[in-house]
Amino acid sequence: MNNRYGLAPLNLVIRLICLIGLISTSLSAADTPPAYPTPGAPVDVAPWGERAAWENGRDVGLWWEDPRDLQRVVVTFADPPPAPERVKLQWWQSQWPQHRIQRDQPAGAGESGWGHLGDLYQGRWRDADAYLQADGRTWTFTFRHLNATEFPDLKGFDAEYRTTMKLRLLFEGVAPQVARIETFTDSVWRRAEMAIEAATPELDRRLRDARLEVFNGYTEPLAVGDPAGTEEAPVRRLRVWFTDSPNVNSFDHTVVTVRLPDGGFSFDPAEVAAGRRVLVPEPGWLVKRAEDPTSFAEALARARANPEKPLYARVFAEPEQSLARALAEQPPKPGRIYLPVGTEGGRQRFGVNPDGSVFCVNDRIDHPPGRDTGRLRWGGNRLDFSFGLPEGAPARRWIEDECLPIMNTEWERDGIRYTQTAFVTRLDPGSLGFPDMQADDTAVLLVKIHGRNVAPEYRTAHATLSLRVDGRPVPLVLSNDLLYARHGPEARLRGAVEVQGSVRGVGDGGQIHFAGHMPPGTDGYMVVRLPFITLDRPDEIERLRDLDFDAEFRRVKKFWQTRADTAAQITTPVPELNHFYRALTSHLLINCGREPGADRLGARVGSFSYGVFGNESCMMITELDRRGLHDVARRCLEMFLHYQGTVKLPGDYETQEGIFNGAAGWEQGGYNQHHGWILRAMAEHYWYTGDRDWLGRNAEKLIRACRWISHERARTRNLTGLRALERGLLPPGSLEDIGDWRAWLSNNVFSWWGLDAVARALADLGHPEAAALRAEADAYRRDILAAFTEASLRAPLVPLRDGTWIPQIPSEVHRRGRTFGWITVTLEGPIYLIRTGLLPPSDPLALPILQDYEDNLYLSDRYGYSWEKHGAQWFSRGGISMQPNLLCSPHPYLLRDEIKHFLRAYFNAFAACYYPDTQMMCEHPLPDLGDWRGDHYKSSDESNSAYWLRLMFIEDDRGDDVLRLGLALPRAWLADGETVALERAATHFGPMSLRFESQVARGYIMAEIEPPTRRVPLQILLRFRHPEGKPLRRVEINGQPWDKFNAEKEWVELPRLERTTKVTAHY
Repeated sequence: MNNRYGLAPLNLVIRLICLIGLISTSLSAADTPPAYPTPGAPVDVAPWGERAAWENGRDVGLWWEDPRDLQRVVVTFADPPPAPERVKLQWWQSQWPQHRIQRDQPAGAGESGWGHLGDLYQGRWRDADAYLQADGRTWTFTFRHLNATEFPDLKGFDAEYRTTMKLRLLFEGVAPQVARIETFTDSVWRRAEMAIEAATPELDRRLRDARLEVFNGYTEPLAVGDPAGTEEAPVRRLRVWFTDSPNVNSFDHTVVTVRLPDGGFSFDPAEVAAGRRVLVPEPGWLVKRAEDPTSFAEALARARANPEKPLYARVFAEPEQSLARALAEQPPKPGRIYLPVGTEGGRQRFGVNPDGSVFCVNDRIDHPPGRDTGRLRWGGNRLDFSFGLPEGAPARRWIEDECLPIMNTEWERDGIRYTQTAFVTRLDPGSLGFPDMQADDTAVLLVKIHGRNVAPEYRTAHATLSLRVDGRPVPLVLSNDLLYARHGPEARLRGAVEVQGSVRGVGDGGQIHFAGHMPPGTDGYMVVRLPFITLDRPDEIERLRDLDFDAEFRRVKKFWQTRADTAAQITTPVPELNHFYRALTSHLLINCGREPGADRLGARVGSFSYGVFGNESCMMITELDRRGLHDVARRCLEMFLHYQGTVKLPGDYETQEGIFNGAAGWEQGGYNQHHGWILRAMAEHYWYTGDRDWLGRNAEKLIRACRWISHERARTRNLTGLRALERGLLPPGSLEDIGDWRAWLSNNVFSWWGLDAVARALADLGHPEAAALRAEADAYRRDILAAFTEASLRAPLVPLRDGTWIPQIPSEVHRRGRTFGWITVTLEGPIYLIRTGLLPPSDPLALPILQDYEDNLYLSDRYGYSWEKHGAQWFSRGGISMQPNLLCSPHPYLLRDEIKHFLRAYFNAFAACYYPDTQMMCEHPLPDLGDWRGDHYKSSDESNSAYWLRLMFIEDDRGDDVLRLGLALPRAWLADGETVALERAATHFGPMSLRFESQVARGYIMAEIEPPTRRVPLQILLRFRHPEGKPLRRVEINGQPWDKFNAEKEWVELPRLERTTKVTAHY
């Protein structure tokens, strides 16, 4: 069959034509037309809802797949109606009106992307405040001002409509027969005549068998027009009634679906009426205004001649992206971010701000309870200490060795050079890591301020200690060397101060001032020791006084150096990448907090306010496994295994038995995708460690988690009506930060991903349940593809920059087009179909997904960064979302072997979030590129970035048992004399190292491989990317000729490797 349009094969598609709520006509012969509306008349949206009852026969109403702004409701009874006082008009209040989407301008990017629309499950029925006009059997309800009686506290919002997804009449007794319900919004009808032209007569024959389905509108087929030439197909004309709303974010938009026997497409008639031509080059459709004389061939020629090409295509013509170019072409970052400092596994952390002030936060200290619970006694939830260091940007700011959690900052003022060094140690003796360091061991921030007189004459150095609690000044008192905070009559110990020489602190207005008169060229210092808890025991206070800054500095530095050395290492020609990759080890170990009284770890995705978000935590956990830190990864997974089934997911689910979400009370977010991500991380841990005993011990828990998916899916298999689209999917639930319960694409994709991964791992183990789980995963995949192929068919085509149009895949199965906001559309969109392998990267739908992201989402006023502001620098500012290192934007390109696109997305995401003074990433460059927002270390996003960097060297996790080496190394990194390497990396086949050495001036590049030996790959492919793109001429393995290579793809297919091997590519 002809499948060029990109629809899934018919055997994957369940044809879910919901005739209820659709106006359906034939293109070839007009059915009996409905009573067509008058242009300019208000729109009744009832035909596109579904009749329902909820109250045991006492009510009758409608529900819609999306919110509608209802102004007037007209009810026609089949029999004489009851007395009005025995009837209530009620509407379903979910998110609106407390959370409202603006109506007067497009929204959805930046902060507005966190908007909630509401759903059919979370909310309550509200009695409507409405005028009733009763005229025999016809009653008309007109809504009064919302804040008159329903929401009197909303003083400035007097809407005369109700935004809702459900409406009903509630009767005192059994509901009478209702002949018709009409529900009018503020949209009005428009009418236009349009034409559909097929590229060939054969396509037109298929078009004659098509049926038109109109959502929020009506069509009337008209006469067939004559072809412009004898070989051209006829033009099929139709008249369309479509909606026009003053609400630019309305869900009343009309969609016309042309349903063919083997597929079809949809379009937005308002776009066509406005003069846009909907041109689909393959297989060949053109939708236009009826009077437009442009033929398909002419429209196609214009598109091909259009100098503005789709961004996806333009990337091929650009040089490979580099970090240097990405940084140069992105907006500068005027601000800096605090550095989190802490211990491995401890839950007490401090932050060091760019101005030298420091802070600590009571976040998850009280629960789960530990020895530190109740000992903060801060008088609030946040402490901020200032040292009165020079105002303005520091002269220098850097972390120790460019990778360790020790902050150094330098200023110069009035001839004094101030250098501040800050890090965290522990109060009690013992190691700074596992097993000695407990979650609730007391952490101490050590801060040293060193002053040097760089002037030729005497100068005075100053420092001033002050404290704020939750933003309120709290007076400090210095008693000898101990620092106290005054809380009314009570003084609570906040630290100890050591000052060199005869300098003394002087109290003034609750601040402690230090000053020293310094001869030229001399040095002085002060050390401040700040315990996280309030110490009140003499032995603890004495230990605090005895902490020696220099000795602790050496100990802390050595500890973190050793931890970094034990993990995988990357060497590239770009120092920023090397430093960041090495620094991430400490970020992960600091954020993985130990559970009090246990060895289990909670992989917190932020250092101060974010808890354990299962999906993002697993990004960290699998990165730990890739680095060879398997014991830390295992202890993180043990947290989920231990608390399995203790915390439900927010959704229309029947049970929480088997759910992976709970994490000792540190779980957060309730993302429905948590469960699938955790399942996959369990499977990945098995592949990276080869620990069959571990998998065997936990197999029953993993099977229980898989059965939860099967059980909940079974509940949707027999849905009917509008909900038939959900068959085989999980019941509706929340999405990421969006709490609306819907049948989201990504929730189902990730659940399948985890189920499939565990099934494969158990199959490798030889578990008897593996075959059944594999069959269930395959069935789930078919259901997802069927549902969202149908959703794509019902969604209007979207334009590319050259004037051609392509299909889109909605993020939610009921949505005919875009949902609201960048989180639902971009961050949680169909790109994950490719990333997870549910949709093969070569599938015909994969390309439109990526083209849509590039042209319509990444740079977009509704779903990304503004094209008007950033379009001129599209190459270095596009290809990324508003959370650049969370969305998998580079990865699908790698799977498609489109290396230029992969490198562009990777480097742009890195540059958008990277802060070199702290060697860390921000979470969101918001409100715009160059800014930052979020909790840091944002170690989940950082883990993704490190993963993409690793993928340039090693790719081992496609599930095809192929080990791909050097797949995406930038060509510039293999310039003559360069060496790049990845050492001691864990893989699905065992630990390995890989090093490339370029001698292209002498005509060769050499790769040295220390191969994995635990499992034998089905195939090993090694790529050599010559800096000038020259083709391979010959290959040697350990000095011997080797002929299994593909010069065009730059691949060398290697034999089985059992020892260190050198492969040389000659040019």
